[in-house]
Amino acid sequence: MAHIRDEQPGDEAAIHAVVSQAFGSALVSAGLARCRELGHTRVVVLGETAYYARFGFSPAAEFGIRHPGDVPREAFMALALVPGALDGCAGVARYSSEFENL
Repeated sequence: MAHIRDEQPGDEAAIHAVVSQAFGSALVSAGLARCRELGHTRVVVLGETAYYARFGFSPAAEFGIRHPGDVPREAFMALALVPGALDGCAGVARYSSEFENL
């Protein structure tokens, strides 16, 4: 008779974390692809530095771009979708009106 291991309390959470991360990565990748399709040349995000660095994002401050609010400097990142798209973009980022009240 085969022994079936009892699930540990953290197993479900670990599986959920892996699935969530894969789903999140797919969403980011699809979003960036859609931005390219629409002709956007650059993207900014506010989020976890290590996570978004995997997609090529760098701290926006490296390009002289600042967030309009009081956020951790390292959490505001930028990505050029075409080479040179962030050159000369220094200043305060301005979000579309849809994001103003979030």
